[in-house]
Amino acid sequence: MRYDRVVENLKSLGLKAFISDHPPNLFYLTEVFPQVGRLLVSDEEMILFVDGRYGEIAKKWLLAKLSSPRRWMRL
Repeated sequence: MRYDRVVENLKSLGLKAFISDHPPNLFYLTEVFPQVGRLLVSDEEMILFVDGRYGEIAKKWLLAKLSSPRRWMRL
């Protein structure tokens, strides 16, 4: 899983978290492609920050794409 690979890389670099606002990175990890947003990834959770225009769409898309609810993904 992509999330697991990012967490492994964070640990190997001695980092606790990663934040990105680059749309291709957001898409790589969430399969949601907002034009504007931030993604915070740590070994405990992944949080997608988007403005109100994308909130409901992103939530529905994430729930549809994830095969089971994930405790580490928040919106």
